[in-house]
Amino acid sequence: MKLTVFSQSVMVIPQDIKKDTTHYKCFPMPVIKKITQDLIRLDSCTENLNKTNQELSEVYEKVTLKDSIISDMKTKEVNYLYIIDNERSKNLLSENRVRKLEFDLGIEKNKNKLISTLSGGFILILTGILLFKH
Repeated sequence: MKLTVFSQSVMVIPQDIKKDTTHYKCFPMPVIKKITQDLIRLDSCTENLNKTNQELSEVYEKVTLKDSIISDMKTKEVNYLYIIDNERSKNLLSENRVRKLEFDLGIEKNKNKLISTLSGGFILILTGILLFKH
């Protein structure tokens, strides 16, 4: 695609437009330089703004990722605390059962001692009775 463009000094302007200056404005050269500098600054600022917005969106993505990781870790912490509480309650139940079994075992040992003592005494008495009868 070709496009031909002429600057104002080269361009041929019809006489009726040259006489009528309402169609175009002319600025002095220092003003044009300042306008050009301002436009260059605008382009630079726009590019800087675009870069800053891009960096800011990357930071937002990182913060979102970190927030999700922190949320996951908090959920894991709650789960771990729940597991620890369950294990503590299991251990408490086991300790109570062990104490009850130890108590029952002590009672059974005492019963066995009493029964063996009584049966031994009964056997001695029967043996004594049988020996004295003869």
